[in-house]
Amino acid sequence: MISYFSLARAEEAYTNWLVYLVLFIVDRFYLLVKTCRFFIILKSLKIRLILSIIQSTSLDKPINIQQLVDELGTQYAYSVCALNKKLKEFESEGYIEIEEESIITSKRQKTSLALLALKEGVDIENISNTLGWKEFEEIVSEILAFNGFYTKRNFVFRTDKRKFEIDVLGLKEDLILAIDCKHWKKTWQRAAIINSVKAQIDRTIALTKLWPKLEDKLNVLFLEGTHVLPIIVTLFETPLKNFKNVPIIPIYYFQNFLNVLYTRLEELKTFKVEN
Repeated sequence: MISYFSLARAEEAYTNWLVYLVLFIVDRFYLLVKTCRFFIILKSLKIRLILSIIQSTSLDKPINIQQLVDELGTQYAYSVCALNKKLKEFESEGYIEIEEESIITSKRQKTSLALLALKEGVDIENISNTLGWKEFEEIVSEILAFNGFYTKRNFVFRTDKRKFEIDVLGLKEDLILAIDCKHWKKTWQRAAIINSVKAQIDRTIALTKLWPKLEDKLNVLFLEGTHVLPIIVTLFETPLKNFKNVPIIPIYYFQNFLNVLYTRLEELKTFKVEN
């Protein structure tokens, strides 16, 4: 027969075990929260630093490291050690150059930082005001290259009647993307978009009539049945998704568009290269 004292001791042991279990869970949860907060702070630091460098180098002038560190440290309470460590990482990865306590970025590096910001989930609107139209074109070109396209920027050609220029060409197998990059802010107008599409169609038709000079000029050999697809890529989304089956794509959606391009190609306006 179990005595009263035995039951009491068993209950006490069980209660102590529950207390220890609860304390252990609370301790692990607190550690998890601290770890998550640590990584969130690191990600936040990385994004803040990227945006600060892009904004500060908008005039192509070196940034004083101490000034940048002081500003971020004061505004967001990041430690000087963490900021300097992240800057060294950026330097080793080729995003920036550090010379005599100053940060220097080339146009290509600045574009790479903008792409990194997009990859980290930064809204394109947060970096758009710091990007010039050439950097915008370079981002489009880099996205194409990442997807296996041979790219050519600012492609100028002539016909018997006039001169044309296409912002970015992307060539892959039997498809050429003729892209017009529109660095419009939110003050777009419907008529301007429609006129841009019509002008890009004209450029595309003129481009298809250049073969075989086009092959020589681009130093590529076209496959039989090569087609050219005119595209408008914009900084911000517009109400028009396409006009006359010419896609109008905001930059943030460009990668998704390329992912499904070949499944949608029959719906879009393409022009066969005349050979």
